Amino acid sequence: MSVNEKLRDIIRYILIKYPYPFDLNKTRLTKLVYLIDWKTAQKQKNVSSGINWYFDNYGPYVPDVMKEAVSDEHIIIDEGLSNYGGTRYTFQIKDLNLNDIIYLDEQEREIIDDVIESTKDLSFNNFINYIYNTPPVIQTPQYEFLDLVKIASESVNH
Repeated sequence: MSVNEKLRDIIRYILIKYPYPFDLNKTRLTKLVYLIDWKTAQKQKNVSSGINWYFDNYGPYVPDVMKEAVSDEHIIIDEGLSNYGGTRYTFQIKDLNLNDIIYLDEQEREIIDDVIESTKDLSFNNFINYIYNTPPVIQTPQYEFLDLVKIASESVNH
């Protein structure tokens, strides 16, 4: 499976499983994928999505998640206004039965379920604080790439 196919399946699975679809804006969706990669780095010493995460102005971010969502014909992207007057994109899956063609193994699904369960009830600000308190963000200077696997390995060895 290619990196893009894996990322596509992760996004689709999140969209099917996430209990509050209106909350799945570009930021939350991207950072959920980051948390999935962080948890995967801790458990499996790799990242599921294949993304090379970058610590930009607003924490871990790359355009890969948005690009993959935009290119997926099974994802609906609603464009609206944010509370601050900017553009707000929210994501929905067209067909909840799409789960049958998502190629994630049981451990990958468990990690995604765990990330959703542990963050679904966090307000947006608390969710962002949760992201900023992950070891990769704490330990990496802003405007550098986040080496999730290395940081996960170091945290196990200490």
